[in-house]
Amino acid sequence: MPANVYRLKEDDPNDVEENIPEDGDNPVAPIPSTSQMTQLSNWVHFGQNILKCNRLKHMDINPE
Repeated sequence: MPANVYRLKEDDPNDVEENIPEDGDNPVAPIPSTSQMTQLSNWVHFGQNILKCNRLKHMDINPE
């Protein structure tokens, strides 16, 4: 996945969203150029890992 296309959500740092500028005329995620995509530093891993308990996220524990 090209870097800077997604960003972490402010309210949940374990979830991601598209990196779309909030102001401006073009509400589209930034797309890197071909020369930028040839550099290894412009690539990141994207995808949720499956936990051993077959979940994507840890359960919230609410002690009563």
